[in-house]
Amino acid sequence: MGKLLVLLLISSIVIGCLTTDKIDDRRVLSGHYDSIIQQLTVDDIKLTKYIVKNKKRDTIYIDSVNWKQELSLFLESDISKKKINQYKITVFEDSCTFLFQTTTDKQPVKKLKYSICNNDLIVNIDVEKRSKIYDYVYYLELTSSGYLIEVKQKVKMAYKSKYIIEGKFRK
Repeated sequence: MGKLLVLLLISSIVIGCLTTDKIDDRRVLSGHYDSIIQQLTVDDIKLTKYIVKNKKRDTIYIDSVNWKQELSLFLESDISKKKINQYKITVFEDSCTFLFQTTTDKQPVKKLKYSICNNDLIVNIDVEKRSKIYDYVYYLELTSSGYLIEVKQKVKMAYKSKYIIEGKFRK
C-alpha cells in the first residue's frame, strides 16, 4: 500500500511537470485563432481572395475553405510564451490592446499587435526572415472582415518579388 502511494505521488509530480511545460510552450494568440477558425467553419463563411503581383490582379472565390491552411501564416507567426522574455510588452490604456516588440534581432516576429476589444480580434504582425542568401518581409493583418498579407521577397542573385493577398470573408 505504501509503495502504491509513493508511485502515485511520483507520477502526479511527473504529470504536473509535463503539464507546466506544455502551458509554457503555448502561443500568445492560439486560443483566439482557434476560436476564429471554429467560428468561420461553423458559420460556413466563404472567401474572396484578391492577389496582386506586378500590377496584375486575380480574384478567386472559395466556397469550401480550409481555414487552418488559409490562416497558416498567422498561426506560424504567433509568439511562443517561452520566448516572451525576448519582447517588450505594452498594454494600452483600454486594457484590451497589446503590443509585443522584439528586443533581439534573432526573433522573426518583430512586432505583434492585437486588440480584443468588444470581443473583436484585430491582429497586426511584422515578420522578417533574413539570411545572407534571402530576405523575406511580411506584414499580416487580420480582422473580423478578412485578412491582408503583404510579402516582399528577395533571393540574392535570383529574384525579387512583392505581392499582396487580401482575403474578404463572405456569407
